[in-house]
Amino acid sequence: MLRRFEDLSGDDLAALLRELATDAGERLAEQGVPETDQTTTFQVDVRYHGQGFEIPIPVPSLEGDPLAELAAAFDVEDERLFSFLLTTDHEPVNARASVSGPRPSVAAVTLPGSEGPPVPIDTHPVHVSGGAVEAAVYDRTTLRAGDVVRGPAIVVEMDSTTLVLPDHAATVHPSGSLLIRPRVRPGPADADDPRELRGRDRPPRPEASGVGRTALQQGHLHAISLRQGGLTATGAGR
Repeated sequence: MLRRFEDLSGDDLAALLRELATDAGERLAEQGVPETDQTTTFQVDVRYHGQGFEIPIPVPSLEGDPLAELAAAFDVEDERLFSFLLTTDHEPVNARASVSGPRPSVAAVTLPGSEGPPVPIDTHPVHVSGGAVEAAVYDRTTLRAGDVVRGPAIVVEMDSTTLVLPDHAATVHPSGSLLIRPRVRPGPADADDPRELRGRDRPPRPEASGVGRTALQQGHLHAISLRQGGLTATGAGR
């Protein structure tokens, strides 16, 4: 709608904005939001004729002469931003009508408790650390709170895929999130949940030589790395 204000009227602007609002409102109604629950706001990007940038100006009402009110509001905002005004005519660049519905009431997700080990729906080869391993594939919608998925595994859903690496395990949080932790010493398939790194899992203390001190420092840093980086959370995606 790149036209000078002198070539427009308040009725022209009001008609355009009402048309945009009607179109947006109909789309919202198709999604189940009735017209009585819709809220509409208007905004026009305005600039002086010939300028290369514009300022978004709200249009509070379509009654009266919205074009004159738009010009006056633009002058106030332009002077506030740049401390001067021009005598050049104004021109609208973009016009928009925003229609919104009430904020939906969304309850937090709480999954039912686990009823036994999760059952994979398939297997698939994955390439990890230079080699191929067979990964169990799980449907995320079937997982329950407390389920443990041991890697290598793939958890699939409609809009994302989660990889659980070998020697790691994902525990399903009641919110639906997957908490992925490294398994320091992987046990048999029916072992308890992955253990945290404990003092007994650290490498033995080496003798006090230059090489020994380096090995100790490396082992200590490795333990710190596991403590700090051993928990990863992924959103439920529901």
